[in-house]
Amino acid sequence: MSDDFERDPLKRQKEPTHEAKADLDSESTQSIDGPYATDLEKLIEAKEGGRKIVAVIGFGLSGKSFYINRLRYELPKTGLWNCMPKHKTDVKRSSSGIELTRAVTTRGKKHSYIITDVAGESFARGYHAVDKKLELQGKLDIDKACLTVIALADAYALFIPANDLHPDVTDDQVRKDLNKEMLDSFQTIVGLIKIANNRRVDTESIRDFLVDGITENELLEAFDKIESTTQRPICILYSQADRYAKNENVEGNYDQDPFLFTFRHFRNLAFNIHYFFEYYRFDFLSAFYGQPDDSDIPNYDLKSYGSVEAFTWLHKVLSSQHSLSGMASRLWNGILPTRKAIALRCLLDKRFKQEWRSS
Repeated sequence: MSDDFERDPLKRQKEPTHEAKADLDSESTQSIDGPYATDLEKLIEAKEGGRKIVAVIGFGLSGKSFYINRLRYELPKTGLWNCMPKHKTDVKRSSSGIELTRAVTTRGKKHSYIITDVAGESFARGYHAVDKKLELQGKLDIDKACLTVIALADAYALFIPANDLHPDVTDDQVRKDLNKEMLDSFQTIVGLIKIANNRRVDTESIRDFLVDGITENELLEAFDKIESTTQRPICILYSQADRYAKNENVEGNYDQDPFLFTFRHFRNLAFNIHYFFEYYRFDFLSAFYGQPDDSDIPNYDLKSYGSVEAFTWLHKVLSSQHSLSGMASRLWNGILPTRKAIALRCLLDKRFKQEWRSS
């Protein structure tokens, strides 16, 4: 491992040229200000340096930080990855800030990722701005860290706490109402992804995107309209699934079919994901199976279900998009666009086909 990697996991391979530095200082280029400005500028530089960004997004207490530390612990054990910084022995919950992790392959073709963890409160403030119609000079008052990460990401891991699906609520209507409130907030995030995709935001336009902002009507229309699709993959992860299993009185890892589960219970969200993202995946996740609810001390001896698998799937999709061609090759490597994979499953699995059509 190089000294540069040890000192700064976000160090660029090349310093910007004199002309590039001058351009950054020019009046035509907007700067990023605010409490996370330095981290966001580092993120932009990493993207400009050719690194792929994986955005781990969701609200507070959804297990994002625990998940990322599990990756920092597990990926190097495979012998295929280096991660910086190292995993923590104490994961303190924060209401602000952004944390960046670098993951680099150690064998074969080099792949370098920046995994971002934006404090859940940033997304909560974004949803609050939409829900309460909080506008500043005609634009929704949405956190810049949230917008920057969503706009520049090459892939997404969207965390929905499994226990927030309210398995302990026996009244079906009450459960539906609670789920609707929760899913409305996640639809806001999907809407932001759609807007960034439709505007084709990149490192050159990100500062203008932050200045231009987003109006309430634009966000409301974005979620329901299917004007385009994106090849950026997304994992929708029902995190802390061991708590859900406990409430459902299910022993061991929660193993319902996550695709059918989603399309049965969260039809609107599921179909927006289905028709916008060419590559998507639903899964149950337990980064630390049996971790006490109130503990900030991760026990790395606990089993983990779905953590490495989710990241590996995102990596396979991103690394294959420009290196493989032909359906047969993609099928062999398990990286068909999800809609095509579902169509294939319907041909092979009559029970799945029947349930899929009825969902």
